[in-house]
Amino acid sequence: MENIHFEKKQLMQQWQGTLISVQRRDEALQDWLLNCVDIFFPCNVKAVQDAILEQQQQDLTIENEIDGYRKDIIKEQLKNEQLTAILKKVLKGEKDSVDKAIHKATNEVKELENEMLVKL
Repeated sequence: MENIHFEKKQLMQQWQGTLISVQRRDEALQDWLLNCVDIFFPCNVKAVQDAILEQQQQDLTIENEIDGYRKDIIKEQLKNEQLTAILKKVLKGEKDSVDKAIHKATNEVKELENEMLVKL
């Protein structure tokens, strides 16, 4: 039983040592990659980050502007619908008035025709 316990402890130490080695290699690889980037793409990382941030801010500004336009469009559509409803009511009222005037004029013409027939 002691052998198993000792072997387990030894494997855990090896595992931890391996993890530490992997972390160190990963850090070394990241440093190497950053150096490669600096060599092959000699630009300031800070400048790139600033450019990305500026672009994100521009994107946000544009999105806010688009949202504003959408809201304005919705307001104008509602206003247009209200004006269209009012116009329909006005036109219906005018149509009714014209229909009544036509009916009245038609009746007057008929009455005049009847009077003319009676006089003849």
